[in-house]
Amino acid sequence: MLSGQCHCANVSFETDQLPSILIECNCSICVRYGARWAHFAPDQVRVRVRHGSSVTYSRGERSIDFHHCPDCGCVTHYSTTNKADPRVARVSINARMCPTEQVAEIPIRHFDGAESFAFLD
Repeated sequence: MLSGQCHCANVSFETDQLPSILIECNCSICVRYGARWAHFAPDQVRVRVRHGSSVTYSRGERSIDFHHCPDCGCVTHYSTTNKADPRVARVSINARMCPTEQVAEIPIRHFDGAESFAFLD
């Protein structure tokens, strides 16, 4: 199981699965967020917001909604906006919100989201 929460614990997530890799992307938004993403199908992740709802930000082609806690501002996860197509529907959790011991052994791969859209390693 993998679980995490924002700084103030308002937004939390959990999944019964461990990812095979964590992804660091170098696109303009991921570099600023400093996130390490773990990708899952939407039905594999449970997200809970105790007060209100998460705040989203979409950039560029608006194919991804980045979810932030409305209280502490942490980026907890993102979801694809095309939820009808199972080939692209995804929820990606920010593994930086997880306890270190849960993710310490998961390999990290670097993704070139800035130019080639390919893994760098």
